[in-house]
Amino acid sequence: MNCTATNTSSFRDYKGKKFLSYTREGDYAHPGEEDAIRLVFSYLPKKADQKILDAGSGLGGTANFIQKHHWGEVIGIDIDQDGIIFAQEKYPNCEFIYGDIHTVDSLFPNSPFDLICMFSTYYSFNQKNVLTAFHKVTKPIAKLAIFDYSDFTGGNNPLTRKEKNPCVPLQIDLITEYMELSGWMLIQHIDVTENFKNWYETLTKRIQKLLEDPDFKMREKALDAHKHYHRIYNSIANRETGGVILIADKMP
Repeated sequence: MNCTATNTSSFRDYKGKKFLSYTREGDYAHPGEEDAIRLVFSYLPKKADQKILDAGSGLGGTANFIQKHHWGEVIGIDIDQDGIIFAQEKYPNCEFIYGDIHTVDSLFPNSPFDLICMFSTYYSFNQKNVLTAFHKVTKPIAKLAIFDYSDFTGGNNPLTRKEKNPCVPLQIDLITEYMELSGWMLIQHIDVTENFKNWYETLTKRIQKLLEDPDFKMREKALDAHKHYHRIYNSIANRETGGVILIADKMP
């Protein structure tokens, strides 16, 4: 998903995600697509039988990639029902559930998960409360992996919006505190800002190429997307926004 201070809802709904899948050349709504997934999972144990929750699974491409490469058995959850239906039909080897991630403990009362991962979705959640919910649905020994935007401004990030369709880049000190309060311990903090910058530069160039094609039909959507992504790119280039991978262990 994508964090901007403008109309992000146009890219969080099903049609927006479908456009992103076209521009990203796969069913992904997060920066870096498959390269990002490989990077995150290079910091995690590879166990084909571990149970993984992909929180904010979108169109299902990330969950499918994780399972196909034997990192675990994946369940995706998302609040976009059209996206869940699409994922269920396209990726039948994975399980996808429609639901609110903040009440995930009501969906999985038996605490089945070894790992919960989020790819550019945590910024849109209630960052404190959702960690408590995750603690309730994981096994006694479990991991949490967050791949997301980070905030270098101390809380004054120009991309931040806290009202409708929240967009809050991560303040690492604050997230560390939230983790400790909800039973998680941050064990790795990997800055991937340069990766984010390169990925967004590539994406804006892809969209620009589409706009230069006189036969391209989705010009209005592409213009909106180019504006969004160029704004994110500029914020990264100006060192206001970054990219980060956070790996946490569940505390006893």
